[in-house]
Amino acid sequence: MNIYDATIRLKGDTAHEVNKTGLTAAEIMVLRRIHGLDAVVRIVPTDAYLSRAPHTHREERDRLRKLYCDREETAMLVNELFGPDHIPLPITLDEEEEFVAEAAARDRELKDTNTTTVTQEQLAAMIEKAVTADRAERELGLDKEHDPDAPDPETGKYPDHIIAGWDAKRQAGLDAKAQAKFDKGAPA
Repeated sequence: MNIYDATIRLKGDTAHEVNKTGLTAAEIMVLRRIHGLDAVVRIVPTDAYLSRAPHTHREERDRLRKLYCDREETAMLVNELFGPDHIPLPITLDEEEEFVAEAAARDRELKDTNTTTVTQEQLAAMIEKAVTADRAERELGLDKEHDPDAPDPETGKYPDHIIAGWDAKRQAGLDAKAQAKFDKGAPA
């Protein structure tokens, strides 16, 4: 079996990458199934023979099951990918498969840049929606420019008659509290 070194993106996340050595083709396929098609990147074939490398397909299947099939939902993963135990495992990766995975990785990296493409039709619809909302707001009289009680849009300051009203209410409250305090403290 061919042995590879690669970088694994956990759940396909580019911020969580792990370098792994001594991967078989079957193990790379299992990792792609678990973490996503673009999760195994920068695959490099190695000439080194690892002492832990399995000698038979059955040994490799058992090793993969022990490593990756610990949870109930992945218990049958090896059989789903490669069929029953009597079918040989892949011993090398197809060049086409590597190309597809690399293309998927590049696509995900482009999506991670947080850019949004808007078509002309979408832009026109967004503008129309904003204009319609503005018209409805003006028809309902919600236009703050003509509201005499609204704050000045430039300074944020309320008109003097509003401030005077607030001051009068506050003073009346203070006067009532002072009168109540005086009434309690006055001798009978």
